[in-house]
Amino acid sequence: MRHSLCSRCALAGLALLFVGSSARSDFIPWSFHTTVTPTLLASNNHPLGSVHFINTAASVVNSTHITLANLLVVSAAPYNAPDQFSSRPFSIAMFITDRNSSLTQKMTFSGVVNGADTLYNSLLSFHFTTPTSQKLHIGSHWYTVTVDSISPPGPPSSGSYGSIGATVTVINNPEPSALVLAVTAGVGLTAWRRWRSRASGPPDEDEGATGVRTLGPA
Repeated sequence: MRHSLCSRCALAGLALLFVGSSARSDFIPWSFHTTVTPTLLASNNHPLGSVHFINTAASVVNSTHITLANLLVVSAAPYNAPDQFSSRPFSIAMFITDRNSSLTQKMTFSGVVNGADTLYNSLLSFHFTTPTSQKLHIGSHWYTVTVDSISPPGPPSSGSYGSIGATVTVINNPEPSALVLAVTAGVGLTAWRRWRSRASGPPDEDEGATGVRTLGPA
């Protein structure tokens, strides 16, 4: 009876661990907002020529693709005197809030802009100088953000926006209580298996064919 109860508890513990982990992985709510510095990145030669970085924010669930910043060229330069950008620095601070724990942490992506633009054309490139994949542990979740798309903006005459995009991967991190439950269940299951193995083994040497222990002379 004791071994039967032990085995049932072990199996129940494993089932609870599996069900609990699956339920949590199905729905992880979180939100983010970005702050780009500077908002208007001026060119090297014309203070009025710039790249406008537009901050973003959203409430999302689980892993998803997001936009870190929208991009817009601001220029009135003629074709023969373009705005010049040479290693002009910018940084994107991303604030992630884990809704289950109400905790917020920040990661920063820094880079430079190179190229030229005028009122009627735009040839700009964006290069990151910090790792494009970063990870945060918030509450009981891991958040991995990977910058994976850059769409440069078109010329001011087109009104075409560009963007910097990223993919955010969110996974559960086992809580201490879940780890204890897993270890306890594993120990119970191992004990049950050993008992089953012994119970199905041959009888002791001093037992009869009926499995009843015989007593020798006093």
